[in-house]
Amino acid sequence: MLALTELTGWNVAYIRIGIEAFVLLAGWLLGGPVSFGTFLFCVTIGSIAGLALPQCQKVASRLLGPAAGTRTQGLSR
Repeated sequence: MLALTELTGWNVAYIRIGIEAFVLLAGWLLGGPVSFGTFLFCVTIGSIAGLALPQCQKVASRLLGPAAGTRTQGLSR
């Protein structure tokens, strides 16, 4: 999910909704049950993840320090 977000530049919520819709369709095609609750979960989990992920990243950076969110290029620092 995060790799697709970085590759496409799209919002996490949209990527997550797309993943869930794909899994919902695959499950239905394989003969799994699809009902109102399944569809509701598919639509809402992306928005919840899109709201919660930035908050979790802020808390993690506060707990782990400012260097936790930085990335290095290759082996050089």
